[in-house]
Amino acid sequence: MNITNYNSKFLIFIKTIYGIFTITIIFLTNKSKIEIKKLDFWLFVFLAYLLITIIWSKNQNFGLLKFFLTFLNFSFLWLLIKKFNVIKVTRSFNLFLKFWLLIISLFSIYIIVYNPVKFNTIGYDFRLFSHVFSGRLLTLANSSLLLTIVFKFNNLIKPKKYIYPTLFILILIAQLNLAYRSGILAIFLVLLTLIFYIHKYEHQNFFIKEKFIRVILTILILLGVLIIILISNSNFIIRNNWIVNLIRGEQIQDVTVIARLDALKYSINLWGTSPILGAGFGSFNTSYFNSKIGLELKYPHNFFLEVLAETGLFGFIFIILILIKTIQNIILITNPKYKFSFLIFFIVFFVFAMFSKDLTFNFILLIFIYSNELYSNKKY
Repeated sequence: MNITNYNSKFLIFIKTIYGIFTITIIFLTNKSKIEIKKLDFWLFVFLAYLLITIIWSKNQNFGLLKFFLTFLNFSFLWLLIKKFNVIKVTRSFNLFLKFWLLIISLFSIYIIVYNPVKFNTIGYDFRLFSHVFSGRLLTLANSSLLLTIVFKFNNLIKPKKYIYPTLFILILIAQLNLAYRSGILAIFLVLLTLIFYIHKYEHQNFFIKEKFIRVILTILILLGVLIIILISNSNFIIRNNWIVNLIRGEQIQDVTVIARLDALKYSINLWGTSPILGAGFGSFNTSYFNSKIGLELKYPHNFFLEVLAETGLFGFIFIILILIKTIQNIILITNPKYKFSFLIFFIVFFVFAMFSKDLTFNFILLIFIYSNELYSNKKY
């Protein structure tokens, strides 16, 4: 059974048209010259190496398709950063954020009411859209909402202090209903990160006597709602029943988990065929070692194993160096709110990259290397 759906020809066509259109719009709306810096060189070298590895790839056609989509997504984000290299918070941006949260809230209600994704131990059924795409949208929206609640808590008018937490619960219920595990894990880590931020920078604002009681009550209510949802949501229970199997020492029944574990082994075996240079971009989508998992999943669903298997130690070390530089750049940001904003979205995309999709999307993680550069050019 093919339990994953790579890009269909129609979807590839839509992405291509959209990518070319947006890149054209970027050039037309901002004709400033692009300054190439050392950070850009690092990413260009990695992209060039991806292209070169297709020469010895075990699936050159798929490698070329992956590279095209990766390059298209990278070009869009890179040009957006280089042409509009600025963080500009305006009234229009705030209105857009509110409109986006409204759309996501309505989308969440639809998910809760109509339950468009139904899971079972042998797979799942989709109606209209997948849990991955929807789950990522909801995760990003809830992360933005949490940042707004924490960073602007003292400036929020009274109704919003109740509306925003309510929207968070609504979107969280929709997330749990979709049972997109990476998104749920990401939100949990975002919450922990924001608790650390509050403890370090906003302790006095949040924990004065009057507010402390309200904060504790709010947390208890949220936990109560979460527990009720968890024990009553069939999708969530089915998707995470493998943890119970693991604790009890029983055989895991979830076909998606079994497939992911097989994919990890397959990636290591594939890397073993060429440890230094890798098996070549797109090589995972092959039938090797008497296994068809590569044909079913098409990619390992793990950013690091994908890079290791297909680009070898050379590409893997390159990626590690880029990520180390990215973390250093985030740490260099002096404003705590900007620093934690970048950190939180880096965490979200890092979790996505660890358990979901392939390099065509997860390349976004590498774009965070521009965090300090964007902050340095901020406008209020």
